[in-house]
Amino acid sequence: MGESMYGRRVVFATALALLIVLSALAVVVPRAAAQPGPVGPKTITVDGDPSDWTGVVPGNNTGIQDAGEYIWNDTAGDDTGDGDYTYPLAADLNVTGLFDLTEVRITADAGNLYFLVKVGNLNNPWGGPDGFSTVSGIILIDTTRDAIGQTSARPNVRVAAGSGWEYWARIGQPGWHAETKKVFDAAGNWAPIENKGSVANDAIEVSIPLAFIGKDGYSINNATWRFMLLWQSHDGFGPNGFRDVVASKYVVEWSFGGGADHGNDPQVQDLAFSASAAAQAAELGSYSATSQATVASYADITFGDVGFVPDSVAPTLSGISASPTFNQVTIAWNTDEIASTAVDYGRFLPPALERSVDEFVTSHSVTISGLRSASTYYYQVESVDIANNAATSAILSFTTAAAPPTNLASFVGSTFVWQDATGDDTGDGNYVYPNEPTVSWAGRADIWFLNLTLEGNWVHTSVRVNAQPETIWRQRMASFVMFIDVDRVPGSGATSVGFVQPESPPGHPLNISVAPAFAWEYMVLGTFQNLSEFTPSDNRGELLIRDSTFNTTLNTYNLVYMSTLNQTTTPRNPRPNAANVYASNGGTQLDFWLNVTDLGLSTNMTYIGIGALYDDAGGGWPNGGIRQVRPSAGNWEGGGSNGPLNPNAYDLAFYGATEAQQTDLSQYGAAFTTITTAMQIDLSTLWNARLSALGMSATLSDADLQSGETSQVTVTLSEGGAPVAGASVRLAANPAAAVDILPPNPTTTDTFGSADFVVRARTASADTSVVLTATGTVEGFSLTSTLSLQVRGLSHTYQVFLAAGTMSLGTGEQTSVTTTFTDKGLPVSGASVTLASSSPLLTVTGSPATTNAQGVATFTVRAGYSEADVTAQITATATNGTAQTIATAMMTVEAFVHVYTLSGSASPVVVAANATTTLTFVFRDAGAARAAATVVISMSPTTGFDPVGDVSKTTDASGQVTFTLRARSLTTDTSVVVTATASNGTATNVASATVTVVAQAVPEAPPVTPAGVTYEVFIAVAVVLAAIAAAFAVMWARSRKPRPPEQPPEEGAGVE
Repeated sequence: MGESMYGRRVVFATALALLIVLSALAVVVPRAAAQPGPVGPKTITVDGDPSDWTGVVPGNNTGIQDAGEYIWNDTAGDDTGDGDYTYPLAADLNVTGLFDLTEVRITADAGNLYFLVKVGNLNNPWGGPDGFSTVSGIILIDTTRDAIGQTSARPNVRVAAGSGWEYWARIGQPGWHAETKKVFDAAGNWAPIENKGSVANDAIEVSIPLAFIGKDGYSINNATWRFMLLWQSHDGFGPNGFRDVVASKYVVEWSFGGGADHGNDPQVQDLAFSASAAAQAAELGSYSATSQATVASYADITFGDVGFVPDSVAPTLSGISASPTFNQVTIAWNTDEIASTAVDYGRFLPPALERSVDEFVTSHSVTISGLRSASTYYYQVESVDIANNAATSAILSFTTAAAPPTNLASFVGSTFVWQDATGDDTGDGNYVYPNEPTVSWAGRADIWFLNLTLEGNWVHTSVRVNAQPETIWRQRMASFVMFIDVDRVPGSGATSVGFVQPESPPGHPLNISVAPAFAWEYMVLGTFQNLSEFTPSDNRGELLIRDSTFNTTLNTYNLVYMSTLNQTTTPRNPRPNAANVYASNGGTQLDFWLNVTDLGLSTNMTYIGIGALYDDAGGGWPNGGIRQVRPSAGNWEGGGSNGPLNPNAYDLAFYGATEAQQTDLSQYGAAFTTITTAMQIDLSTLWNARLSALGMSATLSDADLQSGETSQVTVTLSEGGAPVAGASVRLAANPAAAVDILPPNPTTTDTFGSADFVVRARTASADTSVVLTATGTVEGFSLTSTLSLQVRGLSHTYQVFLAAGTMSLGTGEQTSVTTTFTDKGLPVSGASVTLASSSPLLTVTGSPATTNAQGVATFTVRAGYSEADVTAQITATATNGTAQTIATAMMTVEAFVHVYTLSGSASPVVVAANATTTLTFVFRDAGAARAAATVVISMSPTTGFDPVGDVSKTTDASGQVTFTLRARSLTTDTSVVVTATASNGTATNVASATVTVVAQAVPEAPPVTPAGVTYEVFIAVAVVLAAIAAAFAVMWARSRKPRPPEQPPEEGAGVE
């Protein structure tokens, strides 16, 4: 009973212990444990819905690989940048958790890298088409982890050594910044990415095409790549497209606080993959006034074989077409994958001009303006996919149509109609539109129709541009400027316009003057944007009016009216009833009404019309201005200008011919160009007349003069395109002391409207810029035109030329080196010339030398001894007074070629026993005796002689060395070969020689016998004695014959 009870107790205790252990395991072990393994392949639908991602979320600040994903759980509440960053005050941005990363996931399939980024509280107050708008992030990808990649990174940080990136991607809305929704390589090449957000899920999904990375030879299959993720706010006009960080906290509407108010504040609010919030703050706080913060947090992710195959197939081109008009063409084609857009075109083969669009699309279109009418053009399209595979079409052609009648003025009913030539939007003839691919620029500044109508107390102006309508308000970049000469009194009003808004240089000026005959009272500037950005179908636009009174404080003219101001804004709208404005038809039509009574207008006024582009300067009106044209086009600036003060105008209304318009827009440089054509319109009597003001142009036959040289200045006056004869023209120079203007000055224009002057340059000590101003006077009106001239100061153009008989010398060889010293191509005699070598192996003799009448100085260069080829620089320095110039050449000292020989002799050759012989060896190099060489001898066989002294000796100055051998006592003559081997410095066994000597044998002595006995008798006796001895030996042997051995006892016998 006791044993049974004891057994049961043992069983019970055991079961209880097992139950406790199982319960503990149930508490400790999670129900869905992560399954580690390589990341991918896994395909994600990029739509902002994170349900495709199925891996288990780890603990805070921990990353795991599960379900084919890498999953990082970021600590909530660490969105404080360097530890004390604060959010902006603006309601759109001051949303708790908006910039706080909470989770990051990464995976891949054969085509894409996928990312899931979750934040604490995502919003989209600005209506971003991809589901988010206020946040933006940078993904850095290090495919090599070899410490070679790029370390400078957006937004305003550096990455730690060893994590340099090869690729980076920008998460954001397309078109809101030039870099958003793109992936870039280190060279700046890019490809589009996808990103979609969901406010409901606080998530953004991203895909990056692997073909773009694969173009450089990187494969994700079974590879380990390093990733970094930096997070902040989108700011289309901020540094790097991210929002600025200032020092002040909690006080700035649109900037983060807590920075240091210098250029190195990292624009990063949160950072993925940091071990802790403190580690993140330390990284982002590692900046100073002179250095950026260094980010070191990353995730190394090992991918499986996701099936990636590099793309080596070029796009397929199809549907190539050209749709020409008389002066422009639209070339279109399709590709079977997204690819770039470029067209080479021209009137000659091969087509050498290029137009390209920085985009990746499948439907391609390029519009080229400014073509000649009735002309054949050749073109070739090219598209390059994101893997850098290029497809190029055959060379095709199109022919432009004959030009239709345009530039026509008429009245249709009570409406004045001006039909302008389309395609003439080329400014001075060379202007092109900006390159930003998100904007359809073609025709935005090309005036098509300009209509004016008197509607009661309002003058209604309607302008159409030759562009495609746009649905996105940000693309409505057209602008129209009108000058109105109300009183039509020449010289009464303003004639010159720089800035159209209060700005400081460089700003956004217009840079236009008008002829004094058309001096204006009002400047009207309208844009083709409207309020549909905020309220659909609200076409109220943007218009400003300035009068002719210049305000030096504003750096522009006084404001009369601005549509975006009212009586409650600061500043207020000065005359809110002066105008109304609407923009419609997708940014291609602008209508505005001017209040006749309020502005003091008449119905009979003179107008000038200008087509330009609008630039909102990052803030909209009242900060906007005119988009600039530079020498080369950029993403947001046009190109083709030819110097400073260029007019930022693409088209002019009321000109009869494009060439006349281009001429007026090209007369800039020292001053603004002048518009000389206007339209007078009487809206009451329905009458109009095109007016041509006095025009003056000036040309120089040579704009760059040396002392004493002359240039002809031709000044031409015209009115309405017709020459003006008999006008007085005077030419002045500033500074006047730089040139002489030969008489007559002033002079009068001839029947061709021309007046000629001759300008002669005086002697100048330095280059001098001269402005020539021509002033023409016609019936009391004066016109001026300026030209720029350079008068060159007395200058020298010294040159020294160096030549040698040969540029390669062997040891001891020499050559002649000749230098020629010139000034502007003429020889300089009596100058000092030195010749120097960069190596002591080249010895120069005859330096310094003095140039002769031909400017020549001659030297001798000799090469020294060298064991290897040596290239040295010889430098000729010519000096004339304080002026000095040099010339250099490279000369080679060839390595010395060794030809080692060793010869030997012996005296005597046949040596008697115990006698000696002397061996003499002579060592030569290239035939010359060489001292200090080591000669070692050896003998074969070694039995014939003994050396007397050393067997290794050094040659003397004659290259000679001697050895002594003593013959041994030998029984036979012995021939001995003595081999001598020479060594020279580091070169061993460079030469050998042999000498044969003979050790003579000692003569053989006769045998020794007893005295008086002949040799033969001695031998016979010895034989007999030997026979007797042998007989005695046999007998003795027989007497010693042994007994037979005893037999052993029989088996079993006893033993006594």
